[in-house]
Amino acid sequence: RFLKMLDVQFPELQIYRIGKIQTSPGIEEIAGSPTEYFRTVGAMIALLSAYLTVHGDEEVGLQWVSAGARGPMSMDKVPGKFINMGNQPQDYRKFCKRLAEELKSEEDWWFMMVFLAVHDVGKSDDFRHRVNATLPKAQRTDDHDKVLANALRDPELMKMLLPSVAQLGPDRAQKLADGFATNFQLPQLGQGEIACVS
Repeated sequence: RFLKMLDVQFPELQIYRIGKIQTSPGIEEIAGSPTEYFRTVGAMIALLSAYLTVHGDEEVGLQWVSAGARGPMSMDKVPGKFINMGNQPQDYRKFCKRLAEELKSEEDWWFMMVFLAVHDVGKSDDFRHRVNATLPKAQRTDDHDKVLANALRDPELMKMLLPSVAQLGPDRAQKLADGFATNFQLPQLGQGEIACVS
């Protein structure tokens, strides 16, 4: 039921389930693979857990980010490459409180949920094709962030493909568009997906 509720609230999540998805540069999932969908939903659950930790039941929030058998990320595995939240509950609470200092209002938290729902839709071959079809040939791209930025700049595409963003209102939608139009993403740099040339 929880996933159905997310799917209804954030229709963009279905983009991750249509056709092929480029999960990393040069790596494309088979058509219909749920990998990117569950990665995205997992990030949304992590944000909801942080919200609960600060504004609701901090034990439930910690349980949400600690529960389940997730292979090398499971709670019964030795901490290493992945963050094991359950082993450091004080650090997790401190992180959540620090995050809440930046997300001062309910609208800020909602903005982050929408951001997480849409931030990787450009990895979808179908999404890129639909956006690129509206652009002059010279502006078409396979860069998933640039494609998303192009969709965010076009009010009609935003309404059609990114309804959750359209509902944020023009100011917050513009902030999202500006962010993706920078052509610099620190997480991608950290993962070696992009190179810093200058």
